[in-house]
Amino acid sequence: MKILQYCLIGSLALGATSIPSFASDFGNTENNYSPQAIASQNKTFEVVDITHPEGADGKYFNFQNKQVDRLLGRTNWNSTKLLVRNLRTQKVNVVVLWRKPNRGGNLNYRYGHGRWNDGTAKSGQWKIGDEIKIQVPRGYAKVLDVNHPQGANGKYFNFQNEEIDRIVGGTNWDGKQFWVRDSRTGKTSVAILWRRPYGGSNLDYRYGHGRWNDGTAQGGQWKVGSNIDIF
Repeated sequence: MKILQYCLIGSLALGATSIPSFASDFGNTENNYSPQAIASQNKTFEVVDITHPEGADGKYFNFQNKQVDRLLGRTNWNSTKLLVRNLRTQKVNVVVLWRKPNRGGNLNYRYGHGRWNDGTAKSGQWKIGDEIKIQVPRGYAKVLDVNHPQGANGKYFNFQNEEIDRIVGGTNWDGKQFWVRDSRTGKTSVAILWRRPYGGSNLDYRYGHGRWNDGTAQGGQWKVGSNIDIF
């Protein structure tokens, strides 16, 4: 079966300019899914219908709600956004899921639907039999400082390099992009990380910094104490 795979941010290094090729689960680790449920289950759910009422078949995918309930370990996931991978097309990005069908073929309340949430959703993207697989972050680093030399505090986040080294299994990640998630806001997107501090209070070579690399970086986004979930 074709698989739609949810990828965790931490494991997905993208390179200096490329877009990450893997996806991750969005939302707070404690709120969006149960790590225990994900770890103990097959992480895939299947597309069962792609019918669209206005003829744009394949723009939305329908699935059995009970499969997502099992994977996330909860039922209150309506409008949840997750980073996923379609194993048929290999596309990785964020999808949004709803706990109702998109008027597919004879589907009832037991079915939900979803689509890509990156602005690219269109007909022909999904096929019956595609599977979606959830992945869990490999780890997280703690935001230790958000000071900015020009006053845009919270645009950049500083962290301990050794935490990223541990998560990615090496030190060769300077200037690379990763799928990451801010545990405070639930935002999941591409971020770029460097092995040197930026701004911050008395930080030295042991610290690195990062920011969103999706064109949205601005002051006030990051807070000290937040977790940077890495996929």
